[in-house]
Formats: sequence, structure tokens, C-alpha cells
Amino acid sequence: MGIVSTAISTAINPIKGYLAAAGLVAVLGAFGWYTYHERSVEHAKDIAAEQRVALVAQAKDAKIEQLEEASLTPIENTYHAKIDAAPVADSGIVCHNTVRPGAVPSSASNRPGALSAPNSTEGPTYDPSGAVDTRGRDADAEIVALQGVVKTLVTAMNAAHKK
Repeated sequence: MGIVSTAISTAINPIKGYLAAAGLVAVLGAFGWYTYHERSVEHAKDIAAEQRVALVAQAKDAKIEQLEEASLTPIENTYHAKIDAAPVADSGIVCHNTVRPGAVPSSASNRPGALSAPNSTEGPTYDPSGAVDTRGRDADAEIVALQGVVKTLVTAMNAAHKK
């Protein structure tokens, strides 16, 4: 029996090595598949969580936009009402005492060196009403409207950060 057992053990030794190598390959393959599977499952969970967070953020953004739109519409209407209003009528304030440099007075004065007011139909006169009033009124309305917009946006931002 010694010779038979020696022959069998010699024949089995190479097979043992191949079996051990095949077992090792099977274990490594199973570990690789398990790792890939777990990463796929975890990736799907991460995507689902990100989608939930994105939906919540979109809902908050939509709510902020609705609040902003609701509060900006009256401000815009006020702004346009002030801007689109008819211009202020000419107040009739005209400074007739402005004399052009080098102009000859329309009437002589008894005192030497004294200047008299030029005729209102001659030369340039200063009219502070009209375009100046309109531009000032438009600028004031724009400033008030922008202040309202800033206040609304600050309120919306503060409300969004408190949540």
C-alpha cells in the first residue's frame, strides 16, 4: 500500500493546487460581485436622497417666488402709476432777473452800473419747472420702488434662511 498511496498522493497534489487556485478565484469573484452590487445599491439610495432634497429646495424656491411676485406687483404698479402720470403742469415760475454776460439792459437805470431786468421775451431765462420737476419726480418714484424691492428681497431671504 505504500506505493499506491504514494502514487495517489503525487497525483492529487497538483490537483490540490488547482482546486485551491480555483477556490481562491471563486472567492475573489464573489467578493468583487458583492462589492459591485453593494455600491450599485448605495448609489441608487444616494440618488433618491438627492432627488428628495432637490424637490424640497424647488418647493421652497417656488414659494419664495410666489411671495416675491405677490409683494413686487403692488410696488411695480405704484412705480408705474407715478412714472406714467401726466407731467406736472408748468408752475409759471420764471426768473426774469437773469442777465446774460455782456447783455445790454433793455432800459437804462438812473444809477450808474445798475442793471435792470431784461425783457422776458428776449434772451435765455431760467425755468426750474418742467423737465427738472419731471426728472426729479421720476427719480423719486424709482428710488421708492427700488427701496420696496430691496425690502421685499431681504424679507424673502431672511424667511428662506430661517427655514
